[in-house]
Amino acid sequence: MDRKEILREINRIVLEDKEQEAIDLLCMLLEKNDGRLKDLVYILIDNFQLYGYIKTTEIENFESSFTYDAFQYTLMSYRGDYIKHLNYGQISLLDTISEENKLIISAPTSFGKTSLLIEYIAKNNFELNNIIFIVPTNSLIEELYIKLLKINRELPFKYKITININKPSIRNIKILTPERFLNYYEYYGISSEDLIVMDEAYKIESNNNEDIDVIDNRALKFRRVIEILGKSNSKVIMLSPYTYEKDESMIKYMEKYKVLEENRKIKYVVHNYYNLTKLKDFKKHFGNDTINYAEYNNSWKKTIQILNQIKEDSNVIYINYPSVAIKILQEIRKMNIINDNYKKDERYNIFVKHLEDMYNVENIDEWYIISAIKQGVGIYVASMPRYIKREIVNLFERDILKVLIVTTAFIEGVNSCAKNIIVTSGYTGGKEPLNEMELLNISGRAGRFGKKYIGNVYFVDNTTYKKVYAVKDKGVKLSNPNYKKNESNTIRNDYEIEMIEDEYLNEGEKTRKKQIEDVIINHNLDYKDLLNICINVPIEWKYKLYSYFKEKNEPQKYKEYIDNIAIEENENIIDGIEKIFYCLKEANIPFENKNFSNVNAFKRNGEFLWGMLYKTHVNGNIKKVLATKKKYILIQKNTMDSLFLIKAG
Repeated sequence: MDRKEILREINRIVLEDKEQEAIDLLCMLLEKNDGRLKDLVYILIDNFQLYGYIKTTEIENFESSFTYDAFQYTLMSYRGDYIKHLNYGQISLLDTISEENKLIISAPTSFGKTSLLIEYIAKNNFELNNIIFIVPTNSLIEELYIKLLKINRELPFKYKITININKPSIRNIKILTPERFLNYYEYYGISSEDLIVMDEAYKIESNNNEDIDVIDNRALKFRRVIEILGKSNSKVIMLSPYTYEKDESMIKYMEKYKVLEENRKIKYVVHNYYNLTKLKDFKKHFGNDTINYAEYNNSWKKTIQILNQIKEDSNVIYINYPSVAIKILQEIRKMNIINDNYKKDERYNIFVKHLEDMYNVENIDEWYIISAIKQGVGIYVASMPRYIKREIVNLFERDILKVLIVTTAFIEGVNSCAKNIIVTSGYTGGKEPLNEMELLNISGRAGRFGKKYIGNVYFVDNTTYKKVYAVKDKGVKLSNPNYKKNESNTIRNDYEIEMIEDEYLNEGEKTRKKQIEDVIINHNLDYKDLLNICINVPIEWKYKLYSYFKEKNEPQKYKEYIDNIAIEENENIIDGIEKIFYCLKEANIPFENKNFSNVNAFKRNGEFLWGMLYKTHVNGNIKKVLATKKKYILIQKNTMDSLFLIKAG
């Protein structure tokens, strides 16, 4: 559009009060970055109070505006540069956060939900003493931890920011996974917390993509968490992208605990969706007639051809299998798609040297992680050491690496973005189809408010394109299985039955619940007390563990094993781990971690060594492996101690 056409469009948008259209046009103008159109940018910003798009150097252009004066309080209450201004929609949401006690907020990924919560904390720094953030992954814990440390330096009244479940004190911000939160709640309760924020609340519904280090049926833990939050007297804010509708089960939960909903559908970043399934679609979009069918006959070849057209921008490529990454890398190398400017960056070169020194294999190029980085391509898959993944994301965020090839581990664990997203598959690595929420989260990484105003999402599979296109504006409906009647003959697992009220259980589940209660009560144990001991573990497991040691009459031996684990320097630590897991196996207790369901993985044989080496590779060091095992066993110790105390009482 020329200047006259843009002016006509602005006039229409203002007269019709079309906020989303105003934002879309504004993003287009910002993307053009044409100095001759700045006055038109200012008109749109001022008319729709879109001050979040203002850069610091441009404030003087609005100093005479009455509207801008009314929004001056939106400047951060600390001296940092995290947010300078907010848009009208963000401001009104911030007001709602201030006014309400329990709230579930749904908005697109680019809306800045977490940033608004940080703004709220900064503005109420003296009143909010103890705060908990609950996030789904350790990667997000690290990311939020670093962000909060930076902001904390600028606050007048400091917080102690921690990621552990130590005893709370005054002026804490704790960042926990749902599992850690449940352990924290078990020990200390949540009577002293002024604010609890739960991110990614949609995970109360079962998900196909469970992290390899996380217990099966994680959604059950999320549902127990929101039950606890509902009952609490703390101010509770739950964040969930794209869940603008709530089904009857979620509404029942919200009514029970007086949780209000706040939906914001406004997108501050423009997303373009392109279906490039067929060669003709590719040629229509890019206007390239030199490509033939042989070069465009499968998903990764399509990906390469798309990448060749957009290689100057930042690009994330979603794949379902790491093996696909190798094929893409081979073609990138063959076609010489990426220039070598990345080799001029000092930090990049230090990182590559470190990888070559630390992961000393006979042929460096055979380990595709290093091979990719040396080609200017980042790889992000679950099985990589966390610090390597973190540094690769850093290089990508700094625009040193132009291409990042990822699996669902990236989508679940990192708040990063790119100009373009290429979706090569509609499936996970476990061959499960991606659901609508997963696809929206992948697509939502295209563009980022304040950085990239227009993001493009390219699909090479027609079914996947149709699936995400159907929900891109309306989002997905959120349900709460704890408040759904089980109409089937299938009986839910014990952990689930324990936390669900009887009216939502079928007859088989009610019978099972009564069986567990009767067994516990007949052994003079308190069912309610057992329910609150080691919340991450089903009551049936607790009873089996108690019964095993009661029959053996050897609780002291168990304590000795625990002592071996608790002292990392003890040379008998491995023996302690073996014995503990042998006891748990004998007691017929299922293992929480799916990767260790076979006790043989903990014996002194090839399987044991393989298991330990694999976990060492994933986590980066042996201490963390031992700490993981120790944490699990200490949870069991807590259960044991509590059980014997109950019995003694």
